[in-house]
Amino acid sequence: MSADDTGALAQIARTLDLLLKLKVDEVRGDRKSQEMIFLLHSYGCTPKEIANALGKTTNDVSPVLSRAKKTTSKKTTSKKTTSKKTRKNTRKSR
Repeated sequence: MSADDTGALAQIARTLDLLLKLKVDEVRGDRKSQEMIFLLHSYGCTPKEIANALGKTTNDVSPVLSRAKKTTSKKTTSKKTTSKKTRKNTRKSR
């Protein structure tokens, strides 16, 4: 790849980054940072990409996602436990 190609790709990357930030600002509205982190994560963005889009560091984004995953796994675990109990009770009553 030539120096011209590298420079052109860098310019395209900067332009796309700017467009992403503008779109995020448009979508943000009254949403809190935490909601925006969840939204971008649901779109498949990595913590680094989320931090870049929101003007934050990955150290700001990663703990939010980590807490959300822990909360989600606890809810899923309790639902599974409840479902097993319900199935046992249903079998006994037959």
